Amino acid sequence: MLNVKDFSRIASQENEEMLQKILNEKFHEIDLPDFVGKINVNQLKLGSIPPIIQLLSVSDAILSETNSENKNNEELIVDELNVRIVVAISYSGDLGFSIETELVVNNPSPRFLVLPMQFHVSNIQIEAKIAAQYGPNKMLKAEVLNLNLKDVLIEPVIGTQKRVASGTEKLGVFIKTQLQAILCDYNSLNKFLEEVLKEVENDLPF
Repeated sequence: MLNVKDFSRIASQENEEMLQKILNEKFHEIDLPDFVGKINVNQLKLGSIPPIIQLLSVSDAILSETNSENKNNEELIVDELNVRIVVAISYSGDLGFSIETELVVNNPSPRFLVLPMQFHVSNIQIEAKIAAQYGPNKMLKAEVLNLNLKDVLIEPVIGTQKRVASGTEKLGVFIKTQLQAILCDYNSLNKFLEEVLKEVENDLPF
């Protein structure tokens, strides 16, 4: 196992704002169904419980070069100056945030009733496999190889669920489905993961 030395550095306000911005940008790109208003993520906190990180492999980095005479012909080249690691990350910490949106009631007419809704998202459990490439004295890039949202708790804030019970449940299911889709958009998470992996660099065997 790799030791996250100081999780408070990962759980900095800067990183919380970065992750919140990523989530908001992805939620705002979604084509919303007609019963859902704009979705905003607020009050994101990374908490104090670090992920469990296990080193799976260390190898020379593999680069691809395109032959100038044939742009579709790529050669794989071992880069002995750079190192590629693969780690498994298991997270079951106290990260949480709130989601504000609207429940749109379209009967008997479109937007007949628009109700503000708020949900609290917590108990997030994630398993992922991450690859990172290191050059001399620094990380060059990180990328998600796969990620699975194993569980998440999405609860309506007290009072919200009393407004339209069936609509609240339907909205909660929609948010959970979209959160899974956002987390599977690996590229959006790479920058944040680079910050996490910087905290275990001293434990890497190179």
